[in-house]
Amino acid sequence: MSESEADEPRPALPLPSNSSSPSSQSSDAPPVTAEQYLRRVRRELDALPQTVVAETSPPPPPPPQTRSSLPISRIPPHPTLFPAPDEQWVQRLVEWFSTVQSAVALSRRQRNARNARKLPAVNDATSWKRILNDEKGPLLSIVLALDFLRVLKLFRIIDHELGAMPNFTCPLSEQRRGTASTLADRFLYQRRHQWLFCLMAVLQPPLSRDSAATLRSILQKAAFARHGMTGVDDKRLSHLNVLIAILGTYFGQGDAD
Repeated sequence: MSESEADEPRPALPLPSNSSSPSSQSSDAPPVTAEQYLRRVRRELDALPQTVVAETSPPPPPPPQTRSSLPISRIPPHPTLFPAPDEQWVQRLVEWFSTVQSAVALSRRQRNARNARKLPAVNDATSWKRILNDEKGPLLSIVLALDFLRVLKLFRIIDHELGAMPNFTCPLSEQRRGTASTLADRFLYQRRHQWLFCLMAVLQPPLSRDSAATLRSILQKAAFARHGMTGVDDKRLSHLNVLIAILGTYFGQGDAD
């Protein structure tokens, strides 16, 4: 055997040179020897096209990240009382929020831990602030992956942001009103009110001492901010009333006023 012949690829199952040719065996007759069977297999293989194009559709793209896809009803319509709603509206809101928490808890139990979103470490404040400042707002994949320590961390970050204000305890009524109005804007800045709602939806009572103290602090700031409202048409009022009702009544942090 020459060197060039040794380099050429050879069949794994060579046919003997004296075996019957394809023309000597009917294509319909069953093979009776191993050589005939091998020839038939190779003949059928040679008849196949060299390239096969599969007529399949590409897999559907993954669903986009959404801020909410939970099977819950709409929030009760906001009351016309100013600045605080009546007890009946608060009770309806608390009942509605209870269904929200149940839906969130069910989604958290059903989610696949293998596909769970990887979150920053609890003490990685820089990463958490980056997530909070994302213009997309709270994503459902992040909310469902939060554990208690991360929920408490986010509550504390937001509470610190809301409290870092000049003249927060100014005794003059006009300055207090201006400060309250500015604080109300902070609740809506970068969707902070949406984040607070999502964090409350994940947090399950009973509360620890630390979480209760943080929620109470946020409640006091929300109540103070509500005093800066100028009328029932103020777009910030409904958001504050929802937060105050849930913090004060559902989580039992007391009367906001």
